[in-house]
Amino acid sequence: MAKKIEGEDGKVYKEQKPVYKRIWFILLVALVVIVVVTSSGGDKGAKKVTTDDTTTKTSEKEQDVFKVGDTVEVNGVHFKVNSVEFTDGEEYNEPDEGKKFVVVNVTIENQSKKVVSYNPLDFGLDDQGNVTDFWEYLSGVETLSYGTLKEGGTVSGNLIGQAKQEDKLKLDYTGNMFDTSSKLSIELN
Repeated sequence: MAKKIEGEDGKVYKEQKPVYKRIWFILLVALVVIVVVTSSGGDKGAKKVTTDDTTTKTSEKEQDVFKVGDTVEVNGVHFKVNSVEFTDGEEYNEPDEGKKFVVVNVTIENQSKKVVSYNPLDFGLDDQGNVTDFWEYLSGVETLSYGTLKEGGTVSGNLIGQAKQEDKLKLDYTGNMFDTSSKLSIELN
């Protein structure tokens, strides 16, 4: 409730909040509305886009799990695992005992009409239910960095993790490092 003040002329006036306080409140409300609207956007599941290198067609049946070489579309962004390699590392950079470094080469292509960001922390290495980050480094291996892609933009790079080679491995993509639910899953072996 507004504070009432008696003026020098004897009249009672209501004290109004300064303009900058009202503007900050309006901006805060607008920001909350924008965050709610954008985070609850229509996120469609992943769907297979290509089956080989010569044709591009959308699969009628959407899949939950894809394989190396498949091009998968999530909200207009195409993801493809080009290759998977296992390595023992180097003299001063070795994986944990019983494990190997897993080098996953991925390509991301923005076919949507908006700018999209990418980040290696949006991906996880699922080793039979134990999902870890691709946070390893090998000299001479160009890792996927982070950035943005304009419409039609493409980026390729490697994600490096650790796992047992004989385990069933998957690449999980969440689309946001703060979201733990997988938007797509690609079998690596």
